[in-house]
Amino acid sequence: MGTLNLLWTTDSPDTAMLMIREYTTQSLAYKWWEHVRIILWGGSVRLIKDNKYIQVSLMQMAHLGIEIVADKNCVDSLDAAELFESLEIEIRYMGKELTDIINDDTQKVITI
Repeated sequence: MGTLNLLWTTDSPDTAMLMIREYTTQSLAYKWWEHVRIILWGGSVRLIKDNKYIQVSLMQMAHLGIEIVADKNCVDSLDAAELFESLEIEIRYMGKELTDIINDDTQKVITI
C-alpha cells in the first residue's frame, strides 16, 4: 500500500472539497493507502487562509489521521503561520523533503 502524498497547489474550492477531501478520506476509510499526506503549496495556502469552511474540513481530515503539512515559504509569504498553527497544520520547508519523497519507491505523489 505505501504512502500517498497529495501535493495540493491549486486554489480551486471545488477541487479542495470534491477531489482532495473525498479521495483522501476514502483512501483511509477503505485502506487504499497505509498513510496519506497532504502537502500544501502555492495556491492552496491562500485558499485555506481565506476559506473557513475548508479550514474546518482540514481539521476534520487531520483528526481522521491524514497528515497535513504546509511549505514554510508559502505560509510565510502569505502571512498565514499563526492561522495554520491554530489549525494544527505542520509548517516546514518542503523542497528537499518533496525531492526525497519523489525518489522513494514506497511513496506515490499526485499533484493537484
